[in-house]
Amino acid sequence: MLFVTNRRRKGNGGRKAGSKIRFDTGNRSPEVEFFACRFTGGDTHEFLGSNLFFKELRDQPRRNIFLFVHGFNVSMDDALKSASRLQAALDQQLGTDTPAASLVVPFIWPSAGAVLEYWDDQDSAKHSAAAYSRFLNFFVKWREAGRQDPAINNCDRRINILAHSMGNRVLVYGLRDWAEKNGGTPHLFRNVFMVAPDIVNESMEREKPGRLVSDSARNVIVYHASDDLALRSSKAANVANAIASRRLGHNGPEDMNAVARNVFAADCSDFNNGYEPLGHSYFLRRDYSQTDPDPGVVLRHMADAVNTGRVTVPDSEIANRLGDGGERRAFVLPESWGR
Repeated sequence: MLFVTNRRRKGNGGRKAGSKIRFDTGNRSPEVEFFACRFTGGDTHEFLGSNLFFKELRDQPRRNIFLFVHGFNVSMDDALKSASRLQAALDQQLGTDTPAASLVVPFIWPSAGAVLEYWDDQDSAKHSAAAYSRFLNFFVKWREAGRQDPAINNCDRRINILAHSMGNRVLVYGLRDWAEKNGGTPHLFRNVFMVAPDIVNESMEREKPGRLVSDSARNVIVYHASDDLALRSSKAANVANAIASRRLGHNGPEDMNAVARNVFAADCSDFNNGYEPLGHSYFLRRDYSQTDPDPGVVLRHMADAVNTGRVTVPDSEIANRLGDGGERRAFVLPESWGR
């Protein structure tokens, strides 16, 4: 599996493509640069560097890229395991040699991997923006190279991204960093999937940093659940630090009229706690495996958007959602959808 990280490395590895590299998983200080690597098992990885990394993306058989930014309280090992499970589920839904087949590429930022380190994780996520911005900049250049030289064959690669929990902070501030340095936001993503986003619920509105997310994508889907227990802890931690605001992952955008028209809100409250005890990591069922192959409705819904480029809105639309104006952009996602 290919992956990118801004964790600090151990020793002097990772200076030459093909060399071995290890990361200091106990150090939560994020690097400004990013390391493009291949997971080979264990805690020693192969450093690829940007040139070889993007060559491998170009040469791999799956035509689309599915970026994955994990949330808080996630170790490096757990992030790689989650990415591997995501790859298996997407292969099941989209195939491996179809036009919609997608390669999962995780961006691993230095989360503490401990619940009690929430505030440090939040700070680390925000300060990972520079490395993520640099990574996005390489993606933009890679796509542009394909437009200028058809032999490179990059420009038909669609890019989707799943940001979970506090990973949405990495996404939002990474795009803001990119915009500040380049005078705008690249239209880079086909779909942005914001699952249980641990950012304030006004973040997507005009003049707010999250507005850049909708500027960068064809579709943005906010998956939220009012009984997400992890986000209740997040709200408590933020209130304790004098930041009182609802989280986007609890109720979705506060006012649908104040966000861009390509933003959708999917209420997952009917099933999130049945997927895992805290009702927070519901982008994939906890029990999903080869012997229990149902990945869950959020994964099915995301795969459908990857395949079609459109957001399917079930008939069970939320009535009288503030600002929705009858546009059917805010809806309840039934657990049975897509079976």
